[in-house]
Amino acid sequence: MLTIIENGDVYAPEPRGRQSVLLVDSKIGAVGAVDARAADRLGVEVAVVDATDCIVTPGFIDPHAHLLGGSGEDGGLSTQTPEIVLSELVPHGTTTVVGLLGVDTTMKTMAGLLAR
Repeated sequence: MLTIIENGDVYAPEPRGRQSVLLVDSKIGAVGAVDARAADRLGVEVAVVDATDCIVTPGFIDPHAHLLGGSGEDGGLSTQTPEIVLSELVPHGTTTVVGLLGVDTTMKTMAGLLAR
């Protein structure tokens, strides 16, 4: 399936102005002028998304994420942070994370991190 995101202000990563983005099976196929009618004439299903007044970017990468939560090493249990779940990341544009254990390698293990 093809999806065309039209009329958005595209950043990839530099500002590229108002352009279209062609998605082919959820992957970026082209950025620039995209003719939805050409695909339609070929009988290919095309979904068109109007991104007027929106910013269109590729997914963000978080290179330092404690997916299993922060350890709370300075203040004990009261300063621990909760686990991060996928449903908290994707709606805000983060599509890739690099998971880190932190200092607590007793309760948080590499196997647990890889399972996330």
